[in-house]
Amino acid sequence: MGGEILIDSETGGGARIRISLPVSPEGAAVPKLVPHGQGQACAPTDPIPQPPLRVLLVDDNPISALLLRESLQVFACVDWTEASELDAACAAAANQAFDLWVVDGQRSDVSPAELLAMLSSAAAVPTPAIVIGADEHEARRPGDLHWPRPLDMALMRTEFMAWLARHQAHACARLPQGESAS
Repeated sequence: MGGEILIDSETGGGARIRISLPVSPEGAAVPKLVPHGQGQACAPTDPIPQPPLRVLLVDDNPISALLLRESLQVFACVDWTEASELDAACAAAANQAFDLWVVDGQRSDVSPAELLAMLSSAAAVPTPAIVIGADEHEARRPGDLHWPRPLDMALMRTEFMAWLARHQAHACARLPQGESAS
């Protein structure tokens, strides 16, 4: 997919981050984006309407959370809930069913396995996760995705689109016959 991330920082002088990503792979058509309502991201038009993907983003770094949110909203209509604190993340998991958790695997306050266990015990239903940046063997439960840092946009796109296709197939399969997924 291409692109680059350049970071320049000085002690006491702050940091400058430049992210350069191509809009689409060379030769591919650029998808038309359509609004999906307040609080939801835009998504490429799709002949079969899909419900927004409900995602809990658990990251204590606001810049990292912003980059993940902006990167993933290109692929699907996403209704985000963000939590930087563990208590807020567990409360969100207890109060709402999510389709996916995207979690920071490099938190200083809890290991990825502990974070997933906390969310799992709070949630009413099992929820798949994408764990960012942790050791792959420590962070992963069966069925979860692991994205190492630095993030590889091509890997993210390939794995997320495959996961999304499986999720949408399951969501449509759960609908009563004759209803659409809108």
